[in-house]
Formats: sequence, structure tokens, C-alpha cells
Amino acid sequence: MIKFTALLFAVVGIFTMVSPGTVHADNHCKDYDGSSSFLGFPTWYEYLDVADDCSISLPQKDESVDIGATVSAILFAAIEILLRIAGIVAVGYVIYGGILFSMSQGQPEQLSNARKTIINGLVGLVLAVFAVAIVNIVTNILLA
Repeated sequence: MIKFTALLFAVVGIFTMVSPGTVHADNHCKDYDGSSSFLGFPTWYEYLDVADDCSISLPQKDESVDIGATVSAILFAAIEILLRIAGIVAVGYVIYGGILFSMSQGQPEQLSNARKTIINGLVGLVLAVFAVAIVNIVTNILLA
């Protein structure tokens, strides 16, 4: 029964994540407000300027490309993607702790381990959420 429930949640979760968001037939590249990114993750060029014709313009400094600003913008987007993945892993860790809790059958040592797993997952989730918020604030300040 537990295997069936876990399989059901996995299948429903995969179909929920993979189902397409808003599709615009008149725009062949992307809706740049972030609503149609892959699985809700930001793109690697999230903090770079994107024109209407889907071309990416790199930050300029004295008539040439500012490599430092370009690399930092891409780096911040990569860090945000990794932190969002960490949040998903933390949610999985909480679910795993819940499964351990339900399978502990009242044994004190297993209950204690399950509670620690759930608490560690929740702490990781909170840290990941705050870290994503901090990265967004820092990128808005530095790259504005």
C-alpha cells in the first residue's frame, strides 16, 4: 500500500510539473515575465536584457561588453536555480521523514529519527527559501 501511494504521488507530481504553462502562439521564443520557464525555474539569462526579437543583449561598459556584469548575472541565475532545486530536495526530505514517522510503529528510536528528519528537512526548506530571496535582492541591487 505504501509503495502504491508513493508511486501515485510520484506520477501525479511528474505530470503536474511537466504540464505546460501558458503558451502564446504569437510569440515564438518565450514570455519573458518568467511564467513559462521550465518547471518554474529561472533561465540562465534571467538577469540579462532580452529584446522583443528574443535576442539577449549583454551589459555594456565603455562601448564593449562588461564581462564581469555578464558573468555575475549568469552566476546569480545559476545559484538561484540550484537553491530552488535544494528547496525541492528539502520537501522530498520532509516527505521521507513523514513516511519514516508513519512506519515507526511507535518505537521510540525510530520516532526520534523520523522527527529529526522532518525538522532537518523543514530547516533546509526555510534556508533555501530565504537564500533565494537574498539572491533576488542582491541581483536587483547589483544588476539594476
